[in-house]
Amino acid sequence: LGASWTFSLAEWRQAAGPWRWTFPRDHGSHPEFRTEWWYFTGNLKDNSGKRFGYQLTFFRQGILLEAKHPRNPWSVRDLYPAHFTLTDVSTGQFWFAERISRKGPGLAAAAQGQMDIRLLNWSASMKDHAIRIEARQQAMELSLDLVPRKPAILHGVNGLSKKGPNEGQASYYYSYTDL
Repeated sequence: LGASWTFSLAEWRQAAGPWRWTFPRDHGSHPEFRTEWWYFTGNLKDNSGKRFGYQLTFFRQGILLEAKHPRNPWSVRDLYPAHFTLTDVSTGQFWFAERISRKGPGLAAAAQGQMDIRLLNWSASMKDHAIRIEARQQAMELSLDLVPRKPAILHGVNGLSKKGPNEGQASYYYSYTDL
C-alpha cells in the first residue's frame, strides 16, 4: 500500500515543507492537492501453492479547485481513474482493466479523514487497522482483507519525497510494506 498526493498548478496546495502526519486522517483524501493515489500491490499463494500477483490503484485528479455547482452531484471537480491487474504466475497469464469516472451519485468518491475510496464496484476502505480491497471486472475478481504487520514507512525526508529540484516538485508519500 502506498499513498501520495502532489500538485502542479499554482492554485493547488504544494507538497513543500514538513507535513504533520496524522492517521487515520492521512489515509483519506486531501482535496487541496491536485493529485493523489492509493495503490495496493502484492503476491499471493493459494492452498495448492499456485502463485498470483495483483495491483489495484485508485487516483483522484483535481480538475477544478471547487466544483462550479457544489450542490449538484454531477458538477465535476475531480476525476477518479483506476487500474486493476491480476497475474497467474504459473501460467504466465496477465489480465488488466482500467476505468475512470467523475464523482456522482454512486459513481466515485474518496472520503476525507479516513480511507474510503470507491469507483463503481472497485473499493478500498480501512476500518480500525484492516484494509478491505475489492474489484470485479468480467472474469477478474479480487477481494482481500489486508492487515499491516509493520508501521507506515515515510518516504524521502519525513514523508516529503522530492521528484525534482524546484519547490513543490514533490509528493507527501508513505507506504505499508508488509500487509
